Parts: sequence; C-alpha cells; structure tokens
Amino acid sequence: NSFFSSHGLPYLTACLLNNYEQGGGRIVWHHDEVRAHGSCPLVVSVTLSPEGNRLFEFRHAASKRQISLPVLHGSAVVMAGRTQVHWQHRLPCTPSPHRISLTFRSIVPGYEDGLLGILKGMDHCQ
Repeated sequence: NSFFSSHGLPYLTACLLNNYEQGGGRIVWHHDEVRAHGSCPLVVSVTLSPEGNRLFEFRHAASKRQISLPVLHGSAVVMAGRTQVHWQHRLPCTPSPHRISLTFRSIVPGYEDGLLGILKGMDHCQ
C-alpha cells in the first residue's frame, strides 16, 4: 500500500481469492465493476501459479487493439485510474495450469453500507 499511496493512488482495502483448477480459469472480455472504487480506481491482480504461466490480454474499447502479457508466478497486473474505462481484459481459453488469483481492490469505505441501505428500502414484493 505504501508504494501505491506514494504515487497518489488509494489504499487497497479488499481482496478476492479465486482458485482455478488446471484447465479452468477462462475469463471472457470484461471491465471490472469500479463504482465502489471512488474517483481513482485501483485493481491489482496477483497470480500464484508455480506450475506454469498464463496470458492476460487487454483490448482497447474504441480501437479494439489487443495486448497480450505473460503472467508469471508471483507477478502482478496493476489496473489504475481510467484503465477500466478504456480497456477490457480477459484470460483466454488456453491450456492452463492450476492457478490462485488474489485480486486486491480499493473499495471506498461505506460503499457497501450505502447499497445495503438502498436494498433495505426497496419493496421486494413488487
């Protein structure tokens, strides 16, 4: 967190752990949901995969230009600022080793509480 904050980025406040079995873990083109991330979203994905590497692909929303990055064991992909607005990302369908993904996010404190308040106020019987 000190590295990111020294570069004007928010603290990482949440972590999602995903366990992808060998041959699994394909993720289609998408943007992450970043409304909960405030004005300067930060998403850091760390890959733990000692058995092999994966590809992480980006596609520009307007031009459709694609970039492929090899994701090595212990490496991190950092998506900050408006990256999610201008680029989609995916893990293509390729033979893949077992992999654990740790995705750290900068969730704005209280965001979930605000959503919960909205949901509590809704009439779910309509």
